[in-house]
Amino acid sequence: MAFEKEHGETSEQIYNLIKEQIFSWELEPGQKLNLSQMAKQMNVSTIPVREALSRLQDSKLVLLVPNKGYQVSNIIDEISMKKMAEFRLMLELEALKIVIRNNNLSFIDKLEKLNESAKSIDLNNNYSNILAFNNYDNQFHLEIMYASENPFLIESYERLYCHLHIARFYYQRGSVDQKEATSEHDGLIESLKTRDMEMALDCIKGHISQGYLRLLQKREER
Repeated sequence: MAFEKEHGETSEQIYNLIKEQIFSWELEPGQKLNLSQMAKQMNVSTIPVREALSRLQDSKLVLLVPNKGYQVSNIIDEISMKKMAEFRLMLELEALKIVIRNNNLSFIDKLEKLNESAKSIDLNNNYSNILAFNNYDNQFHLEIMYASENPFLIESYERLYCHLHIARFYYQRGSVDQKEATSEHDGLIESLKTRDMEMALDCIKGHISQGYLRLLQKREER
């Protein structure tokens, strides 16, 4: 596979390719990554490959091990997934309180469009579509964080990379909780329209906790 475009575009292509290989388990959890070999396979220099791996390290999809180099990170375990869900809930609850208290609800239209797009995807065990669904889901929750206009909340949420971990978990099994998640989004949207803070907080609590339980169920189905 050769990349002949400008450096920036080439780097982005390589980043997306390696990310896809990690999600599809073509590059398996714990696998060591030989930078020179990868560059040779892609017919590029090591520079864009190193840049791509650095970005993937930021999102915790790869690790840089001292004296050993890069390797694919392991799938998040049950304890870590639980702690991540708990921290994510803290952030989203606070963001919802802020947007409702400040009546900063102009983003609801965006939430509705994102959720409708997520509903419309025909998954059919298609890995690309599973990732597309996950991207809509991620953007849905990011819009809530952005509406809080609190840079510390936003940065904390973005650095959590929770949807990448969730997508990787589901991607392995060729399925995702599309129907349940989008239905729960509908309930949250309705609560925001009516500025019902108690209902909104209950909706996000239920959504995140039920999502966590669905992940555990998928884990048991392995």
